Amino acid sequence: MNSYRIGIISLLVVLSFVFCAAPVHAETTRDQIEFANGLFHRGFHSEAIEEYERYLSETPDGADALLAWLRMGRSAIIIGRYDKALRAFQQAEAKAETLEQRLDAQVSQGEALFFLKRYADAISILQAPSEGGALETRARALYYLGRAHLESNDNESAVAIFNTLVTELPDSSLVPFAQYHLGFALIEANDMEGAATAFSAAANAPGADANLRMESRFRAAELYDKLGWTAAALGAYEQLRAEFPDSEYARRADYGYAWALYHSGQYEDALNMARDFIKEYPEAPHAPGFEYLRGNCLYQLRRYEDALRIYSALREQFQDSAFAARALYKIAWTRYLMNATAEAREAILTFLDIHADSELYGDALYLLGTIRVAEGDYEEALKEFRLVAEKYPAGEFSADALFKAGECYAQLGLRNEAARTFEEFARRYPGNPLTEEAMLRSGDARFTAEDFAEALKNYERILEAPGDARIEEETLYRLAVTNHNLKQYDESVAAFQRLLDKFPGGQHAAEAYFRIGEHQLRLGKDPLQAIEAYQAALEAEPDGMFAVRAKQGLAAARFEQKDYKQAAEQILELLREHPETPLSEDAYLWCGQWLREQERWDAAAIVYDAVLASSPEHEERGALLFMLAECREKEGSADKAIEAYAKALEMAPEPQRAAEIQYRMGRLYEARDEADKALALYEAAANLDGGEASARARFQLGAVQETLGNHESAARNYMRLAILYVHETLSPEALWRAGNCYQRLGNDSQAISVFKELIEDYPDSSFARQAREVIETATSETTAE
Repeated sequence: MNSYRIGIISLLVVLSFVFCAAPVHAETTRDQIEFANGLFHRGFHSEAIEEYERYLSETPDGADALLAWLRMGRSAIIIGRYDKALRAFQQAEAKAETLEQRLDAQVSQGEALFFLKRYADAISILQAPSEGGALETRARALYYLGRAHLESNDNESAVAIFNTLVTELPDSSLVPFAQYHLGFALIEANDMEGAATAFSAAANAPGADANLRMESRFRAAELYDKLGWTAAALGAYEQLRAEFPDSEYARRADYGYAWALYHSGQYEDALNMARDFIKEYPEAPHAPGFEYLRGNCLYQLRRYEDALRIYSALREQFQDSAFAARALYKIAWTRYLMNATAEAREAILTFLDIHADSELYGDALYLLGTIRVAEGDYEEALKEFRLVAEKYPAGEFSADALFKAGECYAQLGLRNEAARTFEEFARRYPGNPLTEEAMLRSGDARFTAEDFAEALKNYERILEAPGDARIEEETLYRLAVTNHNLKQYDESVAAFQRLLDKFPGGQHAAEAYFRIGEHQLRLGKDPLQAIEAYQAALEAEPDGMFAVRAKQGLAAARFEQKDYKQAAEQILELLREHPETPLSEDAYLWCGQWLREQERWDAAAIVYDAVLASSPEHEERGALLFMLAECREKEGSADKAIEAYAKALEMAPEPQRAAEIQYRMGRLYEARDEADKALALYEAAANLDGGEASARARFQLGAVQETLGNHESAARNYMRLAILYVHETLSPEALWRAGNCYQRLGNDSQAISVFKELIEDYPDSSFARQAREVIETATSETTAE
């Protein structure tokens, strides 16, 4: 199993302490056992083993034989002589006189077997002590039992066992280590949210080993970023950098923090951070990754020339780095987006030639297919798309590749193959946004291939010498529709244009303009021409059957034109005027996100209300309710915000999201002077494992109690925050407020004690300076008396 292993030395120290606590049956007449014990306590484990062996050879049945075997085994574990440790613990089990002694020896055997990688044997002997015995004996048994299952790739059992240790023996010193390994087990089970929670718990465990806390904090931050929880990721990285500023993980946190900024769309900030890091640490291991990040930021900012310069320099400077291959891949995409099709093709062909084993190979084939389409070479494009769809089914572009293969078949006139491909797409990707279109195209392809070919000939013969104007208009319309059904879109558009030229105010004008707009947008890739056509369709029939679809097309075309403001306004108009006509989920979500970024909270709330109404069983309903509530809160609609937050809470979110919701509801009630409701919500949030939100909730508990004059309760909450959370901003203020509360209660000695803790833990805080002044004043008054 590929997972980092941390804290082994620290863990052995913990376990050594447990063994040191075993009762020593001192025999003052036997200097030998005392000498061996002295070596053991001083950490001279090889020498201690020799002396224990000498003692046991002389007095194998002595009063201290059991202790000697146990400590000999413990010494052997510490120096890595696991076979010897196993034999010693087996002898200890034979000497055991009580059940607890026997369980202790069995746990130690299981530990030795674990380090010998005899996982099945370890699991067998650890089963009994994992079910009973003293706290630390059972804790050790559960810990190594969980690890043995984890190394045996039995993740389900490992997760259950580590959870048992954490929940049933929370006071064990092994709990932070168990939470750490639980995180890896949950990653293997693809439960990234659970893994993030486990690592966060290990990082926040009081008194946990510093190295364990440091790595756990880092891994939690990484997972937050992968989950898309960028705010949580940024917060975790910030805390890691603050707690361990000179560590290796601080540098790695810089790297993760910069990428989290990038993933949250803060491209300028990520770009500046990457540039500053490279300037200060040009030889750092993360330098290639930072250079790649710089290129990506410039790419996202559409500064394509600058991005190309960075990517090219990266390939030259770090030729052996994995990022060199990625840079070449991005060079190809950049060239393509700059409409330098030939250069893009050359770059991606070079990538495919020299990086055949790259994880991006399938994505590169997709780009090559896209370039072939841009060049009009549908046969070659089809080969690439089919290869991506068949050989890389889990790739980012697999679904799009299969759909585009269907389009290529259609472009090549192979309608039966197009139909089969679109049907295959619908079967493989039932939840994809393109599935409905694929089904429609499949139906069209089969229908037209079987029924309309001969009809086209008849329409064209009629139009060679039209007589009646009414018949000519209908024939032109049917010719256009039939070509459309046959996927002969250029001919269809030409027919619709002929119809408009001959009958500009005719009964089919609105549809003709609409179809032309669809063609320009979907196939012609000319959103400007599409906008003109859609607007003409609306002018022809503002309330006709194509009006709503024309407005939807306008929104899509304006989005393609990067006219996001107008696109959002169009979607809002549709929602207000045609709520009975749902838009695509992508349109809702994009529009809502854009409006939030523009801080148009009331408009964003309309969008989220709409998507919730149109998709009552949406799998992300809880997240959508949270965003709706946030918008209502930002626009000042406290009642509606509370209602939406309450519904989001009913969706049983994970602890961090639940804590955030309860904290925000508490703030809203507090602003309305409803202290009882606010306190109840703060209490619930504070008692969850909710990270930052739980810490802030605990602080507000103290603040509200302080405002109410309940200084003892306020002080208790402030102190709980300071003890349970290491927070650079909240902790010093909490200590300062706690001290003030104790002063108001007349407990000056307690206040001084808290102020001293504040000065010691946060010497640079402004609150520390105030605390010093209070202590100096108190000292002066005492001296004067």
